[in-house]
Amino acid sequence: MTLRWLLIILFATLVISSCDGDSLFPTIDPPTPALTIDELVVADCYVVRDALEAYAADNGGKYPGYTYPSFTPYLPGHTALANRYTGRSSLPLSIQPQWPGEIGVILFVEEDPSNVDYPFRATGYRVTGRGRYGELVRLENVSGVSQDIVDRYDRTLANVDTVVAAVNSFFEATGQYSSDVNGDTTPAGETLQELLPGGSLLVNPFSVCECEPQDGLALGIAGGIGYLGADGIPGGGVDAFTIEAYGTDLLTIAVRTRQSLEDEMTGTASWYLKSAAEAFAAQNGGEYPRNLDTEETPAGKTLLELTTCAWCENPYTGASPYRDGLATSRGEVGYLPVEENGVVVGYIINALGLFNEEIERFEVLP
Repeated sequence: MTLRWLLIILFATLVISSCDGDSLFPTIDPPTPALTIDELVVADCYVVRDALEAYAADNGGKYPGYTYPSFTPYLPGHTALANRYTGRSSLPLSIQPQWPGEIGVILFVEEDPSNVDYPFRATGYRVTGRGRYGELVRLENVSGVSQDIVDRYDRTLANVDTVVAAVNSFFEATGQYSSDVNGDTTPAGETLQELLPGGSLLVNPFSVCECEPQDGLALGIAGGIGYLGADGIPGGGVDAFTIEAYGTDLLTIAVRTRQSLEDEMTGTASWYLKSAAEAFAAQNGGEYPRNLDTEETPAGKTLLELTTCAWCENPYTGASPYRDGLATSRGEVGYLPVEENGVVVGYIINALGLFNEEIERFEVLP
């Protein structure tokens, strides 16, 4: 029998063995697929939940009154967790989360008259994680919390969402935010309050009065909602807002802002660059620079040197946010000169946010 036939018979034997379930070859498990960012956020929420329970086990069943600092040692490495989207180590927050990658802890607090030093006690918690498109997971232990307290907290948080919707409606109608609850109006003559359901203030579930939101922050009112509209960037008008809500112990349980801290930092850097470009032109006969750090004014100042934001940085890399040309990556602010007949007569400045979306753009064109 030739070698060729011996090989054919051997191959057939192996095939028959495989069909009988007696393969001669070892089974190799496929590699475990890498977790998505949102799946990592969910996994971190379970880590936070386990740390809260470990804290309670060591403290007679009591949960921490504050997320920090007493809670931090129960996290891996005894330090804050990093936001899986931004890389910033700041988690968990001691409030309801708002932006992608954030993990928040709401501690349900009830009055405890037996505690002379601090007449409140955290009797349960809710851990929430947010992904790119909203809430991913909610883990809670409210078995020791009265239903009335849970309902009041939930009503307060629902009120926050209602106020945010009214704030956004005001912005859509005017291009800026209201500076207060009952002062500024839309072109239709509506105040922020009048954009709330029924045109009336919301019911505070703790005091049962139609009194929310109220002007100002740090109100320290159980179930209260504070509102502040402000000029977040010099010359930007009322371009920012902050909303706060408070729990039983008068501490903050939710904060809402126009944008995340990272996007706020990047946007602010773009405004500083715009101001510097205008200052450069004012000192240079109306001509703008061709780049950030080579061309100078008659006084010897480059565009970067005229940018007075010494603390500005790319919040994702820690490097300078500024670059020649349009921004191409998150946290960047780009400067693109516009020439006409060999003279720089304008510019385009843009800034990119977390998902490389353009969050600011300024154009001076001929």
